[in-house]
Amino acid sequence: MLSACDNSAAPAPGPAELAQPAAAPPVKDASVPGPIDLEPAPAPAGTTEIVATETIVVQGQPACLFTVRYPGAGDREVSWNGDECGAVKGAIVTPDLLAAGGQLADLSPAARRDMERMRSGVFVVEGEFSASAYPLNVADRIYEVPYAD
Repeated sequence: MLSACDNSAAPAPGPAELAQPAAAPPVKDASVPGPIDLEPAPAPAGTTEIVATETIVVQGQPACLFTVRYPGAGDREVSWNGDECGAVKGAIVTPDLLAAGGQLADLSPAARRDMERMRSGVFVVEGEFSASAYPLNVADRIYEVPYAD
C-alpha cells in the first residue's frame, strides 16, 4: 500500500505516449482587431488626463463639461455643446495616433505643431457627427481643432 506522501518516481512514458504530438496553442485571428479599452485608468505622472465630466445646460441645450489636466499647465475646462456626457466620448490620445489616423493631415501648420508637441497626450472628443482635439498653444491656452465632420 502506498502512503499519501509517496516520493517514488512516476512511471516512464511508453512508446505510444511518446508518439503523441503536443497540443498546439489556440490560433488567434489577427485580422480581427480587439476592442480598445477606453475605461478611465489612473494616468502616469506627466501625462494629460481627464479629471472630471459633468452634464450641464448651455443656452437651454445639454452640454458635456470636461475638466482636463495638462502637465505643467493645470486644469482646463472644455464644453462640448449639444450632447450629454453619455452621448460623447472623451479620451487622451497621442499625436502619433492622430497622425496615423490621418487627423493631422488637413490642419494648419500651427495647429499641427501644437498637436505634435503634446507628447503627454491630446484631449479629443468624439460626438455623433463630429470630432475635435483640444491642444494647448505655446501660451498654454487650450483651443479647439475640429478634425472630423
